[in-house]
Amino acid sequence: MSIVKIEIETAIRDLSWGSFQAGQKSLHTILVDLTNQKIESSYKTGHTEILGWSVNSIRDGFNIGDIKFFLKGVLFKAGGQTASGVGFMPNINYKFGFFVSPTHILVNGSHDGYPSYSVTVNGKLIYDYVQGWLGQLFGESDIDVPTTRHNIP
Repeated sequence: MSIVKIEIETAIRDLSWGSFQAGQKSLHTILVDLTNQKIESSYKTGHTEILGWSVNSIRDGFNIGDIKFFLKGVLFKAGGQTASGVGFMPNINYKFGFFVSPTHILVNGSHDGYPSYSVTVNGKLIYDYVQGWLGQLFGESDIDVPTTRHNIP
């Protein structure tokens, strides 16, 4: 497969004990073209509902960096941040590292303890973190993601 689609999602999940402002907060889509040695990145962000008003996210920053193509693979980093349009809430942050080859993908990195984080490759879930409590949004990327290897679906 020459193009690999990686999606990094942040979302507040509606858990049984309640979750204020549940829903997707960001979706970072990365297309890795191994044949042509190109990487494309796009994102969309959620919104916050306040007393019937919808406020867009702020402080959005999504990037791809440290790209190194090899004969049969690529190594790169993906970072993201977004925040509630309310303004006083801290950023949602993550930093993931990837190695992608035609047959497998390695992922590692770090993110906040809130909200939930998931990574899919060609539609298959390879990483899933269920949010802790809102206080874990403070700080920056305090949850370590150990390196794991997955086959490319």
